[in-house]
Amino acid sequence: MLLILAASRFFINHDLVPLSKLEPHLRLIRRFLELAPKEVVIIDFHRFPYPTNFSDSTHRKLIEILDRELGHLALPPSGLQVGKGPTFNEIWQHNKSLIICYGNRQMAKEYPWLWNPLQQYWGDKKDVNGLKNYLQASIKSHNTISNPLWALMAELTISPLDVIFNSASNAKLADKVNRELTKWFRDEWPREPNIVATDYFLGNDLINVAIEANKIR
Repeated sequence: MLLILAASRFFINHDLVPLSKLEPHLRLIRRFLELAPKEVVIIDFHRFPYPTNFSDSTHRKLIEILDRELGHLALPPSGLQVGKGPTFNEIWQHNKSLIICYGNRQMAKEYPWLWNPLQQYWGDKKDVNGLKNYLQASIKSHNTISNPLWALMAELTISPLDVIFNSASNAKLADKVNRELTKWFRDEWPREPNIVATDYFLGNDLINVAIEANKIR
């Protein structure tokens, strides 16, 4: 999740483009977790592009909002940011199933319910073979630094020319790669990955692949 501050309000944005106000989404997450307390939710605040100098005081304003809306549901990382990370049973034992990763390590240290930054591998690839090679290299090279949670961004990236000439869309690109993702993670990489992000996830079978992979780990 990328955050910007504008007119004293925080917005979720795509790079520098604001999409929607943050707080309504936090309330939706809170409501979801209240209705489904065993569902594990991970929020990753990984970039803060605007203002360019996202000061400590601005971070604290944001964290104050997070604490007010979600703090009582947040799972503290104490004792859990080790090895390959917590199991589902370890999470459920705490009766809290929300993990909030924060892309500023100093702030994460200051607030005991925030997790360290979550490492993302984003290949920015425009073809299926290029994406596969990038994902494979990322899996082989990954080393846990401060947070055992890490994410492979298994999506193709649309180019500006695709937008201008209407030659591709996120849906079309997802359709090109989704069936391949199922095969790759089921047959070639069932043990190593941690979090896998995809577009239009109903076009692949990664949920069932993840369930089966966890049975053999």
